[in-house]
Amino acid sequence: MLPSPPITDHKKGLAIAALGGVLIACDIPLVRLAGSDPWTVMLVRGPLMFAVLYAVYRLLKALKLSNARFIDGWDTVILAILHMIATVGFVLGIYYTTTANLVFITAFSSLVAIVFTTFVLRERHPLMTWLTVFVALVGILIITIDDLVVNSGANTFGNLMALLCAVMLAAETVFIRRSGKNLVYSPALAGLLAALVAVPFVMIGGFTLQEPAFLVLNSVFVAPLAMAMFALAPRYISAPEVAMFYLLETVLAPLMVWSLFDETLSTNTLIGGAIVIGAILVHSLLRLRSRPAAVAFT
Repeated sequence: MLPSPPITDHKKGLAIAALGGVLIACDIPLVRLAGSDPWTVMLVRGPLMFAVLYAVYRLLKALKLSNARFIDGWDTVILAILHMIATVGFVLGIYYTTTANLVFITAFSSLVAIVFTTFVLRERHPLMTWLTVFVALVGILIITIDDLVVNSGANTFGNLMALLCAVMLAAETVFIRRSGKNLVYSPALAGLLAALVAVPFVMIGGFTLQEPAFLVLNSVFVAPLAMAMFALAPRYISAPEVAMFYLLETVLAPLMVWSLFDETLSTNTLIGGAIVIGAILVHSLLRLRSRPAAVAFT
């Protein structure tokens, strides 16, 4: 029997990114299964994720595997505020719009980042990139207009929160690049800030959590591990390849929610979502083809 061929770094990177994509796709279904409300979710999940990330920080520091600082000046604070706003938008989106709308709209963040880098970092992008942004924007408009016409705007608030999340995620990307620091632990502080924002709403509306095990599983294991996988993958594969695995959530999360909660999708949502994901996928493939040897290190 011939020995198995060694696993190349590229294959390792693909496997890591694929695992990250599957894990992040479980985020929304687990939150929904917890039987909670958005403010309770933020109140519980924030401190749990802070504890996990701080434990990881202490462990890596003790083993001398990382020299990243847990709080690296005001850059960490600013990034945490941006991530906190994104978190609030995302969690509210879970409860006030459909899962498909949420993941399709937030997927637009990578293209919003292109607009931001043009004006903030003065980067130049080819015409194909701007065409991708325009096509994806058409897809977003189809999704939102469908809600206004068919559902009388029932999901409008949730769609706006999803868009807020996308914009903040894009702002994070630009800020990280401009900072040049390793701000990997900023989501820990963001979780605490989101919990503080949630406190008055929980005091008014009450604490609701029917199935805490699902939220704990999500906060302690699934979400932190997904973050770790996507932080590790760029060491082995290119940034466009990593970006494509982020799209797993846009496919798997709506299917999971549909199978668990029988949440139906409108035809226009599917069309708009397909346009958004198709535009991002084609853009990533073109980048990959034009820079086949590029590997991003973080």
